Amino acid sequence: MSWTTARTLAHEVTPPNIKQFVSPEDIRAYPKAEARKNVRQGRKKDKSIIATDTPEKKDIEEKYKKGQEALDKQNKKKAIKRQIVEDDDETEDEEWNSECSSNTFEPEIDPSNFEALD
Repeated sequence: MSWTTARTLAHEVTPPNIKQFVSPEDIRAYPKAEARKNVRQGRKKDKSIIATDTPEKKDIEEKYKKGQEALDKQNKKKAIKRQIVEDDDETEDEEWNSECSSNTFEPEIDPSNFEALD
């Protein structure tokens, strides 16, 4: 197939209404993503100490107590958000359970419902 025949076939196949101009926006690549923020926080740097010395030991205990108090506050806030709804139908449930939970319950068996076994 020669170049001229391929060109004429392309003109015959494509309708004249289709836009044949390709804009730079159609060809342009996707924009690159911005640099991500470095959100990681490292461990807090502290001085080297002898943990069994009295002043340092007290400082460590105070930091620990502050952390525990903060956790207690968070847990207390979570507990306050939940509302416990009590069921008023407890008496009905107890009555129903007491009927079924008796140890002397014996179901009635009607032999007429079973087929005869030979």
